[in-house]
Amino acid sequence: MPRKRSQANQTANGRTWSPVKGLTIVERGPRQFQAKVRRTGWAQQSRTFDTPNEAEIWGIGVIDGFNKNTFVDTRTAARTTLAAVLDHYLANGIDVLKGKGQAASQIRQLLKSSLAPRYVGDLKAADILKWLDERRTAKVRKKERDGDGRVVKVKVGRREITQYTLEPIGEKTVLNELSRLSAAFEHARVAMNIEGIANPTQDVPKKDRPKRTERSRRLREGEKERLLEACRASRSKPLAAIVELALETAARRSEIVKLLRWEDIDLGRRTATLSGTKSVDGSHRERVIGLSSRAVEILASQGPTSSGRVFNVGVANVTRNFRIACEHAGIADLTLHDQRTEAASTMAQVKGLDIIELADQGGWKDPRTLMKYYVTDGSLRARKLDGLESPGRTEAANDRPRVSRLTRVDSR
Repeated sequence: MPRKRSQANQTANGRTWSPVKGLTIVERGPRQFQAKVRRTGWAQQSRTFDTPNEAEIWGIGVIDGFNKNTFVDTRTAARTTLAAVLDHYLANGIDVLKGKGQAASQIRQLLKSSLAPRYVGDLKAADILKWLDERRTAKVRKKERDGDGRVVKVKVGRREITQYTLEPIGEKTVLNELSRLSAAFEHARVAMNIEGIANPTQDVPKKDRPKRTERSRRLREGEKERLLEACRASRSKPLAAIVELALETAARRSEIVKLLRWEDIDLGRRTATLSGTKSVDGSHRERVIGLSSRAVEILASQGPTSSGRVFNVGVANVTRNFRIACEHAGIADLTLHDQRTEAASTMAQVKGLDIIELADQGGWKDPRTLMKYYVTDGSLRARKLDGLESPGRTEAANDRPRVSRLTRVDSR
């Protein structure tokens, strides 16, 4: 085959020549020069250019990438839409997640976005920033509820129409969707084997990312009594026991409702084993928690269930009825998850658990995460600064060397 354009063969589609070994250029028409690169062990690469010089430069670059083993095939990324990636992720990538219901909802929301019809190889950080601006200005439709937490319905003729209100979308919701979008790009790269795809969410500047509001809400004076009283009057019979158990154990809502089983509870040793608890690295592990005297009383008052769980109720049911109980008690801006903050702070400041014992009890592997839940008391620090005894602690707890255990760990 001729190496020079002047020696090229005349064919029905135009001239054909090969400037270098492995590269063939075909003139397919006016301003249509197709470069084809073939190499054993690699898929054939081809692209059409306006001039033969552009085709030759591209082909030589591909061959150079083959020789140096640095070539990346971006053709799949250039013709695969984000919607296709999200559909594949929804069908094959979320089954292993504990919160797969929430993940599925986030993926369906992303499928409605302006990013979905775009090719994944073309998406850049600027496109993600534009989408973030759209989400921040969006509003979510929520069912309107009365003082008893019931959905408000208006009768129109023979029909009852549910009433909705529009509320601004929260920053945490946008942040969770951004994290899910990032996971979708990783799924495309690893599970779908799409080469040459970058994760544009990682290039979004930190200042432009949605900010997660760190909550430090604790029960104020009189709120615990009003809350438990409202929980006892709730339509959900085990609600009061679940809330008080959360305060006594610092366990998560899902751990109490879904993981706490009678076979894993030892009332004699006052321990409970939680299997498959949440972990940052995605692993399933078990955690043994201690039970206070009040926690033992709560568990002893519960009867057996057909499921083997201590509380035969759903997580969504508990969340909904807790919100209603807070409304009846006149308590604002309180969630069931806030009870972990209350429990962790009480265990450290009043009951005398050191940082390692507290981390074991609550299942916090990272001390930085633990510090989000452990809210220190300014008045308690003031008393310590004056050398006064910490209020609410026993003499033994105050005399315990609380730093010595950490010192031994650091000195290893």
